Amino acid sequence: MCDSGYTAQTEKPLVFQRLTIELIRLWQTTGHILELPASGVSMLPLIRTGDRLTVHCTSLKALRNGDIIVYTDGIQTIVHRLIDRQRIETGWLACQKGDNLKGWTWVPETQVIGRVLGLIKADNNEWSTTTGLWRLINPCIAMPATIGVRLLESAPPNRWIIQQSRGLLMTVIWIVQQTLLRMMIMRK
Repeated sequence: MCDSGYTAQTEKPLVFQRLTIELIRLWQTTGHILELPASGVSMLPLIRTGDRLTVHCTSLKALRNGDIIVYTDGIQTIVHRLIDRQRIETGWLACQKGDNLKGWTWVPETQVIGRVLGLIKADNNEWSTTTGLWRLINPCIAMPATIGVRLLESAPPNRWIIQQSRGLLMTVIWIVQQTLLRMMIMRK
């Protein structure tokens, strides 16, 4: 039921999706591990439909840039990469982005469910996303997007050239991220 950008089981009735989110929230209070199925394309090439995600329910404070996070938009669960965090008056916001997407959004910390610790691929191979080389490469995958988001969001509106090159910048970031991901996947 995780949307990795992934629309989590959109064929399920809305009431079922909301109940599932409430059950996940209840599970989150235990701090235990949860296994969720993935569907969608926003985290390609790493996460594919049919993969199962091992999720550690935790708060935004325990996460690092580059971690693959699970959050809810109130209707479905979504899996994207944590790009940045920002303090606001009422708490924290998480900037998240799908690896296969060029845009990003900010979500309140209350919507963050936890971190993806590993993947069980459709062929039953298990991958840890928080140990070894992945622990080093995850922040590197997030870094181009972090720089791009900070640059674009801090640019004054009269900086026409920066605003006009937004699409190009996000495309370059996407290419860098996809290249890093594909290199890591080929190592498996």
